[in-house]
Amino acid sequence: MDDVRCDRWAAGYRNGDAALLRPLVEAMARPLLACAYRYVRDWDTAADLVQEAWLKIIEHIGRYDPSRSFAVWARAVLRNTCLTHLRKITRLPRTALLEVAGDTASERLADDPQHAIELQETAWLLGRALDRLSPTQREVFARVALEREDRATVARDLGLSDGHLRVVLHLARRRLAALLLGPEGKP
Repeated sequence: MDDVRCDRWAAGYRNGDAALLRPLVEAMARPLLACAYRYVRDWDTAADLVQEAWLKIIEHIGRYDPSRSFAVWARAVLRNTCLTHLRKITRLPRTALLEVAGDTASERLADDPQHAIELQETAWLLGRALDRLSPTQREVFARVALEREDRATVARDLGLSDGHLRVVLHLARRRLAALLLGPEGKP
């Protein structure tokens, strides 16, 4: 994806050139779909979330600042869409959430016969846990742990040093693990 072209297309679309929406969507389709998939681990749901994010992007294109990266802005809209979805209901198994949160013993849930019930419980727990992170922790965790973005890029975008970003990520994972596993470290 050529960020410079996407920035130009987004700025042009923002200024009223509707024909620029199609190449913009085509250029961003794969990266946004991959990003959404990392949140929900289901291609159909990821595609729905990308479409929902595009509707928000189109509706709020006036908020886009053409002096900044459109790709970063679009991923932020998608990230918020995905997090909102996860607060409502998740298809991401609790084992995957615990792995992302840093629990190496998460395999103990893999063969749990009450897995379907746990999915609903996990949606509720995840929504509460994400809400209890600071905005910076939530942003760093989402971008680095879920979206697998390069740490240097995330640090630069957020104005953090690499060391500070690593500390924020560690604290976010530790907090999520505590919230998801409870005080005894057990689910």
